[in-house]
Amino acid sequence: MNTPYECTEDNVDNAIDKINGIILNAASQSLKKCKFKIFNKTKKLKKWYNQSLRNLKMEVKKCGKILCMNPYNLTIRNKYHTILKTYKKQCKFERRMYKSKIINMMENLHSHNPKGYWKLVDELTDKHKSNSTIEIEKLFHHYKTLNNDENYNDVSQKADIQAQLEDAEKIKIFSELDFAITDSEVSKAISNLNCLKCCS
Repeated sequence: MNTPYECTEDNVDNAIDKINGIILNAASQSLKKCKFKIFNKTKKLKKWYNQSLRNLKMEVKKCGKILCMNPYNLTIRNKYHTILKTYKKQCKFERRMYKSKIINMMENLHSHNPKGYWKLVDELTDKHKSNSTIEIEKLFHHYKTLNNDENYNDVSQKADIQAQLEDAEKIKIFSELDFAITDSEVSKAISNLNCLKCCS
């Protein structure tokens, strides 16, 4: 900056540019720059989250910004907490109503429209399946050697397992499935079958 400058328009502009460069260079070296992370992933909203809840959330954010600018203003603070309470209460109400609606739909479709029932189940459940990273050869080798005699070399262990199996065979357990199926039961089951429903 010790270089003399003539009082012309170009020289004055050059001198101002150099001074600005010196100031910016000093500021960049002394001040810490904040790096903001940019997230491209968009948050998936719930199906019960409607437009009224979005508007309430925008009001909460707007009032929160005003509260940050005036943190000691009791009127703004009370207004913020009132709006926030209303927003949370409305979220719980919409979630509860959505679950009740889904339950009623499933009950009606289960008895009247099996196809619509399973379609609704597919929509509610997550269809993403994780791909297995285990090689087929490793799986084959694992199940091939799973029940080999090498895994049961202990004679006492074999004797214990054999004794447990023999004791279990001696216990007599009877249930309704042990009795013979009558013709009346078969005809009753056939009459209770619904159309368009898979028989299992």
